[in-house]
Amino acid sequence: MKKLFYVAQFEFVRHIKRRGFIFVVVGLPAIFIGISILIALFFGGNADEPVGVLDQSGLLLNLESYTSVDETEPPIFAYADESAARSALENEEIQAFFVVPPDYLESGRVTLYHQGNPNDVIYDVFNNYVRASLLRETDPAVAARFTEGAINVEFVSLAGEDEQANPLEAILPFIFGFMIVMAIFTTGGYLLQAVVDEKENRTMEILATSVRPEYLMSGKIIGLVALGLVQLTIWAAGGAAVFFYFRGRVPELAQLTFPTETALVALLWFLPFYLVIASIWTAIGLMVTEVSEGQQSMGIMSLLTMSPLWLIGLFIENPNSPLAVTFTLIPFTSPLTILMRRASGVIPFWQMALSWVLLILTAALGMFAVSRLLRIGMLRYGKRVTLRELAHQLRS
Repeated sequence: MKKLFYVAQFEFVRHIKRRGFIFVVVGLPAIFIGISILIALFFGGNADEPVGVLDQSGLLLNLESYTSVDETEPPIFAYADESAARSALENEEIQAFFVVPPDYLESGRVTLYHQGNPNDVIYDVFNNYVRASLLRETDPAVAARFTEGAINVEFVSLAGEDEQANPLEAILPFIFGFMIVMAIFTTGGYLLQAVVDEKENRTMEILATSVRPEYLMSGKIIGLVALGLVQLTIWAAGGAAVFFYFRGRVPELAQLTFPTETALVALLWFLPFYLVIASIWTAIGLMVTEVSEGQQSMGIMSLLTMSPLWLIGLFIENPNSPLAVTFTLIPFTSPLTILMRRASGVIPFWQMALSWVLLILTAALGMFAVSRLLRIGMLRYGKRVTLRELAHQLRS
């Protein structure tokens, strides 16, 4: 067992220092966050800049007697003529200005002048201003219904769920599923390349003289599983940090809670599923002679693993359909299917338990098959291992 630990430690340290792994783990999230910040700054940087209004219809309220619905809205400036409004726009005193024509009541059309990309919030600001102006002689209670929201719908569930649904419960399963697949197929490529290289340069033959085959392969796979856990942990920690940062600053996010149960389910399915995929890729590495041949098989495995996403509409509409239950029990599709079905409803406990047990058994069988395959695959240089030879080795 000590040698198994040494092999796992060597594989972990060996691959965690790769520049490609560091870039995937740290670089890609940093680029994504940077792009998100730039987009937010580009579209939200002028959110507080004033907006102008040129009223040629005489229908709008005097701004001195107008009270904005939201105090955080950008201020409104009124202009007597178009030249003054254009001058203010050119001098960047306002981000845009609306022109309300004399025939506004008949046509309903308004012209917007801007230089660039005005913030979307100005449309709500202008609509609130026009709405309050047209309803100024209406009963205050009726006007408030239109200016503050004509309809306020309260959802009541008759299925025994009294608490308001947590939007993160519907979003995070897909995020977890994407992260798991990315982690598996990122680090799995390292495992495939390492096995092919060590077989072809006869390093594996030397290792097999001092380490039992099952310890050698198990150590490699466990090392890569630990590498995937590090990748997931860093991504999850970064995502959680961003979420809690904005949660304290955006009032709408203050009511959201982190779905711990969904995260636990994702982790429980991730570990055995990683063992299954790692075992398959190790077997492919022992059977092929070049990394490019194994990558073709990886593409097929990727399509099989991601196949539940093709049926996302069906799973959301009917999460307990026979097809959804079947995909839940198939080890290669169970992780994504479980998470997608949890986003739409409650999964019967027996289905989750049976799915996890089948996944565990498949992982154990894969680890056993790889250790047996090593006995014939490590001595094949420049020659493939056929499926018939593999079946014979597993039976013997």
